[in-house]
Amino acid sequence: MNLEFQSPSSPLLLNNFEVGRCFEYEVRIGLAETDTSGRLRFDALARIAQDIAGADLEDSGLDDEGVWILRRTGLQINADIIYGSHLTVTTFCSGIGRSWASRRTVVRQGGTAVAEVASLWIQTDAATRAPKSLSENFMDIYGVSANDRRVSTRLASSAIEDIEAKTHPWTFRFCDFDLIGHVNNVSYLYLLEDSISQSLSSNLATARTKLNVLIEYRDGINLGSSYEVKRAIDNPLNFDFYSEGRLAATVRTESK
Repeated sequence: MNLEFQSPSSPLLLNNFEVGRCFEYEVRIGLAETDTSGRLRFDALARIAQDIAGADLEDSGLDDEGVWILRRTGLQINADIIYGSHLTVTTFCSGIGRSWASRRTVVRQGGTAVAEVASLWIQTDAATRAPKSLSENFMDIYGVSANDRRVSTRLASSAIEDIEAKTHPWTFRFCDFDLIGHVNNVSYLYLLEDSISQSLSSNLATARTKLNVLIEYRDGINLGSSYEVKRAIDNPLNFDFYSEGRLAATVRTESK
């Protein structure tokens, strides 16, 4: 599974990272980010990473150069993050391509990395939505931290075969759709959280710290379109979203 990191000892971890731009802010975990046990959910972690990515881009002054589309996100929770926790969130560019860049986000409590997110974003033209090459301004600001690491947009997961899956009922709410009328990136993880609560309820306190999660975005789901979910028979935490018969997104999990 391509999460861009393999373990807490990954060479891309922040405490092994010494050059280039880092953007950082503090967050406090509230009720909206936790489950019934008071622990941080995967969708909330994804939202934190998505928010700091936007804040970093705005702070850099490059937020008007194009529209960034999320291609994939890997998530790892290394330790319990509970309601009321005060955390330091730091993000940096960890690799580049022609029209895309990877971003690493590390969530720390004290000096410990309690969660990590690795994501790949593609820059597109605001008018045409076609991929747009990274500018010299981007390289001036983010190129040092990328440190000549090249990343690929190649997807790591393929669709679950029909013979290995069953259709699963799921409904996106109106509030799951964002400004451009698409299901928001983090909303695909609600089904994962629902599945964790059903399949791992007896071990919910430690369930997330034992999983790596990879979500990859394909065609997406538009407001008003029909959709369905196919879940792997042998693993209820792996599933595919389809919209109008096309693969919209895939969610995969792997035990640590």
